[in-house]
Amino acid sequence: MKAFSASPIKRVVILWEHLTDYMLTSITAVLANPAIELLAVQRIGGENVQTALPDHPRLQVIDLAADEAAAAGLLAHLTAFRPDIALITGTSFSLYRQAAHKLDQQGCMVVWASDRIRRKRLNDGFQAVLGHNGRWSHYHAAFVPGQAGAAYAHFIGFPENLVFTGLYSGNTALFHPIGEERHQQQTAWPRAFLFVGQLIPRKGIDTLRQAYNQYRQQNADPWELFVVGTGPLQSSLDGLPGVRCFGYLPPPETAVLMSKSGCFILPSRWDHWGVVIHEAACAGLPILATTACGAAADLVEEGKNGFLLPPEQPALLADLMQRVTENDNGRSLGQHSLQLSYQFTPALFARTLLETIPTALQTVPQ
Repeated sequence: MKAFSASPIKRVVILWEHLTDYMLTSITAVLANPAIELLAVQRIGGENVQTALPDHPRLQVIDLAADEAAAAGLLAHLTAFRPDIALITGTSFSLYRQAAHKLDQQGCMVVWASDRIRRKRLNDGFQAVLGHNGRWSHYHAAFVPGQAGAAYAHFIGFPENLVFTGLYSGNTALFHPIGEERHQQQTAWPRAFLFVGQLIPRKGIDTLRQAYNQYRQQNADPWELFVVGTGPLQSSLDGLPGVRCFGYLPPPETAVLMSKSGCFILPSRWDHWGVVIHEAACAGLPILATTACGAAADLVEEGKNGFLLPPEQPALLADLMQRVTENDNGRSLGQHSLQLSYQFTPALFARTLLETIPTALQTVPQ
């Protein structure tokens, strides 16, 4: 491990897949430090990318998805910027790997950022072999969302003392007021389940459909099911009794719908993290999620703020939906969700990137 200067961090580079609303919220928290100059790069566009990137005097944004020519000059731009610390995701992207190598040579602290969890034995094992044979030699620390990501980072070769959590946070300024207000005012609990996500097989849409149908059949006065998102499986939900499909909603409108919901459901076959689980916890909602969701390890405590279940278990999900609706369970479960939500914030992201990781790298035995 090379020695790093004990000087405060002033110049930050973030090389990202796509700058989502929640990631931009964390970037804004970094820029709350008036000494920081930040260069952010995104390489992929898409439906969940905020189209209006922020305009800030101390922020440069390079959008490789909109300007393909920018890729040719990226390495020169990064080295000229001379960052003190770089947060880099997407290690399968060769240009970002080259950037990690270049910035490491320049004396920059290079931080590996990922939400991956242990999911595929052969692939995970292969990554571990690569890691223990120097694949991550240009990365000096790992920054991950939570417990499952930390276990993966250590498994593939990062020392435990150089793995840090708090990479992802929902927009707490948007969602926390909903949870705080609902639990302070003690108004009537909303009678609706909520799903937010892509309508694709990986998200367990078939499980959700079957579970909700079963729940309605065994309940004389069932809650509604709100569905936010788009995808090829939308037609399987359209027109079902009790189901209201809203399509894609931007974060402020999703927040409003969360305030009108009484329980959040994420029945994914796998999700490396699932920021929406944190958003739902901030909104003070009980959470039903599969054990295949990375965020569930940190944000769902069995029987305290929700329930965990294996993927592809519609009958069990239907029973858990029934449990949430009984005896004002939603309110008590949601109260604990709100408490758990405070462990992740944009401010924590900023503090970890600007202070915690640099301090660890500056003091680690050489």
